[in-house]
Amino acid sequence: LIDAPADAAVKKDDFITLDFEGFVDGTPFEGGKGEDYPLQIGSGSFIPGFEDQLIGAKVGEEREVNVTFPEDYHAENLKGKAAVFKCTVRSIKSRELPELDDAFAKKASKFETLAELREDIRKNLREGAERQAENERRTKAIDMATDNCTMEIPPVMVENRITAMIQEMAMRLEQQGMSLEQYLQYAGLDMARIRDEYRETAEKNVRTDLMLEEVAKAEDIKVEGRDLDQEVYAMALSYGATPKQVQKIIKEQGRVSDLAATVLRKKTAQFIVDNITE
Repeated sequence: LIDAPADAAVKKDDFITLDFEGFVDGTPFEGGKGEDYPLQIGSGSFIPGFEDQLIGAKVGEEREVNVTFPEDYHAENLKGKAAVFKCTVRSIKSRELPELDDAFAKKASKFETLAELREDIRKNLREGAERQAENERRTKAIDMATDNCTMEIPPVMVENRITAMIQEMAMRLEQQGMSLEQYLQYAGLDMARIRDEYRETAEKNVRTDLMLEEVAKAEDIKVEGRDLDQEVYAMALSYGATPKQVQKIIKEQGRVSDLAATVLRKKTAQFIVDNITE
């Protein structure tokens, strides 16, 4: 992304930051205010019609955006209401598409020519397709085993899993500069609906974990030191850290048992993939 020229106007697909405050019948409403809020124009993140009305605005320009909240909006006091948002664009960034030539290949990669870069991309795509096929095979095998699992699932385990999923979502949103409360407001959702939407996935995940635990016990699958070392090494590659750094973090956060449980589930899942008959 590059900073747009000082006199540039907002256009579709631009990345902007803006300050805004919403009013209904001239009165501010809860959750309707934000500062330096990041937004991609055309992403559909806001109420329908909001982003389109920012097109043409310049940095520092104040603009009023008129919208109507959907009839199915989660906040009863805002359903179907007309609202005015007073907005100020703070920054504009655009994507810059470089010329595809050997100079670009040298700058963007370890290759000397564009042809070499393209061949590497094709190679990565082939390998990615192979990994996807293997992942689909793994998912199908685990789903088959889970579907054959008839054990009762304690409701508290499902509720705890839903809570964990929501916490993970909140962390991702915070990394993007948005709170969970803001997301719910702009998406027209409430916490009860989010929990309901996550419930089916949470139930399946819990059932899968319980199934893997039972298979591990029945087949006497154990986690050995080299299994943990391999997982730590993979995590280090993913995080751009050293294995020692990852081990230190895991110990400091008290997640050694969590790591072992994760490795056991992966090892058991691979056992199922290798032995299941379709």
